[in-house]
Amino acid sequence: MKEASSTKDLFNEFNKLSKEDWIEKVAADLKGQTFDDLFWKSPDNIVIQPFYTAEDTKDLHYLENYQHGFANIDNAAYGPRHWTNYESIKATDTKEANKAALHALNNGADGLLFDIDEANPGPGLEILLDQIMAAYCHISFRSGKNNIAFVKDYFEYLSKNGLDPEKISGFYDHDIIAKWTIGGELDDNYFQQLTDLFQATTSFTAFKPLTISSHHFEHSGAGPVQEIAFALNTTVDYLDQLTDLGLPAAEIIDRIQFSCSIGSDFFMEIAKVRAFRILFHQLAQAYGLSEFHPGKIKIHCTSSFWNKSLFDINNNMLRNTTEAMAAILGGCDSLQVMPHDHLAQASSTFSRRIARNISSILREEAYLDKVVDPAAGSYYIENLTHEFVTAAWTLFLEIEKSGGFIGAFKENKIQQAIDKTKAEKFSKIANRRSVIVGVNQYPHKSEKLSSGIDIKAATEEITKNQQYQRLNSYRASEQFEVLKTRTLRFAKDLPQEQVPKIFVATLGESPIQKTRISFIDNTFACAGFDIVESSPNNTLAACVDEAIKAKERIVIICGSNEDYEAKAIDFITQFKQKEAHKMLFLAGKVDKNEEDLLQAGLDGFIHLNSDVIQMIRKVHLFLGISEGEEVKIP
Repeated sequence: MKEASSTKDLFNEFNKLSKEDWIEKVAADLKGQTFDDLFWKSPDNIVIQPFYTAEDTKDLHYLENYQHGFANIDNAAYGPRHWTNYESIKATDTKEANKAALHALNNGADGLLFDIDEANPGPGLEILLDQIMAAYCHISFRSGKNNIAFVKDYFEYLSKNGLDPEKISGFYDHDIIAKWTIGGELDDNYFQQLTDLFQATTSFTAFKPLTISSHHFEHSGAGPVQEIAFALNTTVDYLDQLTDLGLPAAEIIDRIQFSCSIGSDFFMEIAKVRAFRILFHQLAQAYGLSEFHPGKIKIHCTSSFWNKSLFDINNNMLRNTTEAMAAILGGCDSLQVMPHDHLAQASSTFSRRIARNISSILREEAYLDKVVDPAAGSYYIENLTHEFVTAAWTLFLEIEKSGGFIGAFKENKIQQAIDKTKAEKFSKIANRRSVIVGVNQYPHKSEKLSSGIDIKAATEEITKNQQYQRLNSYRASEQFEVLKTRTLRFAKDLPQEQVPKIFVATLGESPIQKTRISFIDNTFACAGFDIVESSPNNTLAACVDEAIKAKERIVIICGSNEDYEAKAIDFITQFKQKEAHKMLFLAGKVDKNEEDLLQAGLDGFIHLNSDVIQMIRKVHLFLGISEGEEVKIP
């Protein structure tokens, strides 16, 4: 190959490949599978290809208008990209809260989110904000109930201390519509009070008095498209209420902040944040704000609740890191990483430090603040963003035709859509097509039951007078956690020799046998069980005899499919004649004779497509662990 004269000519010697060329290469490597076999569906039924090329983005030029839209233009002291690193602080004890706030600010945080549900108003602010320079950090407030009076006290405090309104940043997080969906009251008077708050804080242009949340959608099992669409529908309902009370749409839109959870599905979460910014900009234009810049949209991201686990809890640190990076690359304006242990206990100083430092490391060591929009132009992310934009806008319009968010919620349309997605998610987790490390795959086998862990499966709370369902919070891991907790609690006070275990009867000898034993071990460890293996290289008679004599009441036949075809029927027949009161499974998916094996007395199969939750429930009932009652799992 001749030497290239410049970098522009560097690739001239190579033929340009089309997407079809790449697909042909993939098909050749797949050896029988097609390219379409690699497609998969998101929780919102969006079909996603395994790869994309420039050809897939040729009709997506509109996305270029939103690239680099969240560059830092407000403060030259920061780099080209800036996000606020928030720490959440309970304000129950104002003196302790102040101490925690100062510690956070001195150790990497530049935003404080005070939980003011139990806070003391008025003079308590003097203590709460003592030595905190409000002009040099972001101060925000979150409440599960109407605390507008407290927020007004805050602004009186600022005015009394002569602080410049233009230097005050933060937000008030109380989404009354969101609270209503999970069991609160939809108080119409609140909208008038919110209007008063907008008017009282007109000069504080960087403070957002209205935060619209999508957390409750994610907590209840919604997919990304549903999160985006339903948050937009909620926005329209707020706009309708507040404009009817005299607020201009331009002022409302300019002072809204959005808050969403970020999960571990890295590329999809990046696309979710990007798609939301695009669609809210389109919504603003629909209200006549033709000059509204997409960079003015403020998005606050929080690490996910849905995917956090109570077992093997340190994995939550890794999940938090993935989520923080996705939020930043997606274009968040502020980020709150929850401590990895906050579900199980009061967060420790160490866990709060780790959570705070994730954001700092991504800024100071990963240099994510040095590039405005590194995801811009990515074929995969741009196509995913476009799919989310298209699907979410379609769903948004559908809900608007159903009377808007509040109207559709009262008719249970929102709940039904989310329930369908949630059921699909739980199904994939149960058969482990969706992996939660440390929970339904690769569990920490020696982990003990913590006295601080109290796991209850979420239940539907519907009263007789309630005409529509409420949204309930779930976590992806709770199905496994409930069952594992029951196993560990049942075994906790038993002598070691009485602790229930799983007996694996190794039938014959084959390379696949070790793989299947490992699979059995991993599967039952997810539910808190240990396994006991029989002697190797047993004859059929010896293997059956050892399984009969074993004290374990759950037995699993483990061998190759060839061994099963030749010996499984005889094993089952001989075993059940002597031990009809034991439960007998077979490891692996057999090619034939499945019905014959079940008719011979086999209780079931354990393989990659098994619903592990249902299988463990069956084992629990048999062993008396669940005291004869099914676990209430959605």
